[in-house]
Amino acid sequence: MTSLATEELGRSDAVVAEKASILIGAPLQVLAPVTGGGNNRVYRAEMKDGRQFVVKRYPQQKEDRRDRLGAEYDALVFMEEEGFGERVPTAVAVDREMGLAVYGWIEGTALSAANPESRSPADISSAIEFLEKLFEVRHSANAKSLVSASECCLSGASLCEQIDQRRQRIDEIAESHPALKGFLVGSFDPLLINLVDRARALYEKHSLSFENEISLCSRALSPSDYGFHNVMRRTDGRLVFLDFEYFGWDDPVKLTSDFLWHPGHVLSLSEREQFESAMKKLYQADSGFQQRLSALYPLYGLRWCLILLNEFLPERWFRRVYSGSKKDMESAQAAQLEKAERLLTVVDQECARA
Repeated sequence: MTSLATEELGRSDAVVAEKASILIGAPLQVLAPVTGGGNNRVYRAEMKDGRQFVVKRYPQQKEDRRDRLGAEYDALVFMEEEGFGERVPTAVAVDREMGLAVYGWIEGTALSAANPESRSPADISSAIEFLEKLFEVRHSANAKSLVSASECCLSGASLCEQIDQRRQRIDEIAESHPALKGFLVGSFDPLLINLVDRARALYEKHSLSFENEISLCSRALSPSDYGFHNVMRRTDGRLVFLDFEYFGWDDPVKLTSDFLWHPGHVLSLSEREQFESAMKKLYQADSGFQQRLSALYPLYGLRWCLILLNEFLPERWFRRVYSGSKKDMESAQAAQLEKAERLLTVVDQECARA
């Protein structure tokens, strides 16, 4: 039984404290919310003996059937078995029915995602080495049981289908948001048409199938939501990689593109060049990797434009409220639309230079 008096906590938090105490097998001294998570409720649990843990409760929504808890917990178990050591949190215990998991506490600070000058060249090297380790263990017996990454894109056609689905979902609510509607119809849609035609032409030029999925040997294990926004620096300077809710098998072109486009961090030119060069070397045995990257990279930029607009979707606000976010909805939506507009401009400019 937890030693926390339930009147000190909200009803939901008291249930979390009770279950966490059972999972850890010791009474809790403190259960304190941790800010920063956008989709889940995250807590710091401190035991009477001084040990600390992360307790994470994942929301359960009918609109989102992805097993984010299972993906993250199983990924961390897999990486522990494959010798990733302290590069990732430790999976301690899980209650899948309740949607609750306990992970090892990491003493450190969040890595600066917005300011490349605060990072050292060793940081981008560590990010690359982490993916090299995933590449190294992809043929292990443990890897065979891992599922596909959330929203994996194993063909050019599947990427276009995902973009279309996101575009249609946002269009359902755009009528009540004139600025959003204007951006989609006036700017996004024309560029999307051009970039799909461009990608199909490049696939045809290199005798690649736009519709068929890439072979099993071309797929990679991907953290999916990978970037400096999901990294902590331990007190000794080493990096710890976080957030594996969407982990699984995917096209390494998506992994590479997402890291380079991700709006959650800002990369310096040298970081971008080092990462892209390392990925081309890492996946050089895949003869179609560079051709697929050239064809699909701009489309992944458009996909990120739509992801930025998720703040307009009701289900996204459910997760924001669930995680304890205090953001004002209208202000957040306006900010995200502005980010999407800026990103679209960059995508257009990069294609014009290509």
